[in-house]
This record gives sequence, structure tokens and C-alpha cells, in this order.
Amino acid sequence: MDFTQIGMLSFGLLIVLVIMGVHIAWATALVAFGGLWALFGLEQAATQFFTTAFNTGSEFLFASIPLFIFMGQVVSQSKIGEDLFASMYRFLGHLPGGLLVTTIGACAGFGAVTGVSSAAVGTMSRIALPELRRYQYDMTLSTGSLASAATIAIMIPPSLLMVLYGLWTETSIGKLFLAGIVPGILTAIVFSLYVVARCVSNPTLGPKGPVFTWREKISSLYKVIPIILIFTVVVVGMYVGLFTPGEAAAVGAAFTTFVALAMRRIGWGDLRIAVESTVKLSAMIFCVLIAASVLARFLVATQVTTLVIDAIQSFGINRYLVLFLICVMYLILGCLL
Repeated sequence: MDFTQIGMLSFGLLIVLVIMGVHIAWATALVAFGGLWALFGLEQAATQFFTTAFNTGSEFLFASIPLFIFMGQVVSQSKIGEDLFASMYRFLGHLPGGLLVTTIGACAGFGAVTGVSSAAVGTMSRIALPELRRYQYDMTLSTGSLASAATIAIMIPPSLLMVLYGLWTETSIGKLFLAGIVPGILTAIVFSLYVVARCVSNPTLGPKGPVFTWREKISSLYKVIPIILIFTVVVVGMYVGLFTPGEAAAVGAAFTTFVALAMRRIGWGDLRIAVESTVKLSAMIFCVLIAASVLARFLVATQVTTLVIDAIQSFGINRYLVLFLICVMYLILGCLL
């Protein structure tokens, strides 16, 4: 059996393991290490595995990952999200399905200072779900809207996935952040319009909220100042060249902690929880990164990547069709992972 056949069989095994529900990091690492063992023997496979793991884990730019995560966890623990929700409710609560529209807008705003969907859904579900139940909103529409809106956090900078993508593809993270702003806002608007349309056609799904005066609306805007400050320091500072991505992550984490402490919204117990959550999430991400790096080395050794590229080029497929097929693949994988 030649190298290419081993590579194709290993890739098929990876798909089977993922479908079976094996964690993506362990499935990838198992296939990659097993493939290297089959190609070069146990000693060489172990050497390549641990060398790749060390090189990936010690990459300087990857230090920004736990810092961005910590920034999001501090925001989540400091209850700044509750202030954002309360302020947006005064502006959007009077619409059909106003609480849900507020939740979607708050998820978008929360994403501007966290960049992690788990932080957005964890915070907003804690804030919004009790209110949605109290006003007898339809739970199917409510939970679906909340879960969908939380994904906006990975589109609006500082997005953790954009950081990872930029690091892997050597793309400017600052430009990626700027590119995500408009799509993130448009996604939030489309989600909101869908909720409003559903609630107009069937008012029992989500009743309107009270109408607040402009004085009440304006007086609530001071609550979103911390989020605006954090977003400005991180994204604008990176865009104008004051910080590199790694420095922006460090500055953002320090500034967010300072703001939370200055507002007396966070204590040592909350900081401990933020650190623990950061360590757990960072460890999970680094396991995936290390496993993916080992798999990439294995696939290069088997020349599978070259074979796939040559096959696509020989078919003469339009590049937009290739992009469409990649999106379809992401859609299918998203249903499984």
C-alpha cells in the first residue's frame, strides 16, 4: 500500500470517527499519529508528533487566543451584558417580538467584546430566557433565535475564529476584523426582521413590550459605554497600528479587567471563574490546533493534498463552484460537529 492510499484511508477513517461522535481533537490526533506510524514507524511518528505539538503550542501569536477568551469571560462575569440588554430593550422592546429582537441585538453587541459564541449564549440565555418565559414568548422561536443570534459573536470583531483563521492562513487579522463588521450587522438585522415578521403574522409568538420615552432611552445609553470603550481600544487600536494582534489581545484583557474592577462589577471569585473557564476553553482549542497541525504534516507526507488540488484543476471547475462546494461541506460538518 503506497503513501497516497494510506492517506485516503486515514481521511476516510477520520470522517467515520467524527460521525461516530468522537471528539474532533482526539479523532484527528489518532488518525494523524496512526498514519505517521504506518508511514515511518513508531519512533519517527512519536518524534514528529511531539515536535509538531511543541512548535504549535509555543507559537507566539497563539498567545492571543487565551487572552481574547479571558477578555470575553471577564465581560461575561461582570454583568456588562445585562446593562447592554436593558439599554437595547428600551429602544427595541416595543416591536413585535421585542424581547427577541433585543436579545439578537444584545448578542451582536456582546460579540463586539467577547468574540466567543459560548460566552454570548451563556450570558444572554441567563438574562433573556427568564424574561421570555415571564412574558410567555414561544419557547421554540425563543431558543432558536437565541442559539442563532449567539453565532453572530464569531463574526463581529474581536472574533476568536477570525484570529485563528488569520494565524493559520497568514491573513491580516485587522483586515479580517474590519471585514466582519458589516456581515455581522446584516446578519443581526436579517434575524431581527425574521422574528418581527413571525410575530406580526402570529402575535402570540412574541407580544410587544412597553413603549419607553426618549428621556428613558437616552438615559440608558451610558450603560453601553464600557462595551464601546473596550471595542474601540481593541479594534481601532489594532486597525490604526497601535497594537499587533497579540498586543491587542493583552491590552484588551487588561483594559476589560480594569473597567470591570473600576465599575465594581467583578470580584476575586468572579476572576477565578473567568480564569478557570479560560483555561478549559483554551486547552480545548489548543488540542484541536495541535491535532490539526499533526494531520497537516501527515497529509503532506502522503501527498493527498497535492492529489486533491491536481484533481480539481484537471476537472476545470469554476472557482465559484469550488467555493460553493466548500460551503456545502461546512454545512454538512456543522450538522455533525
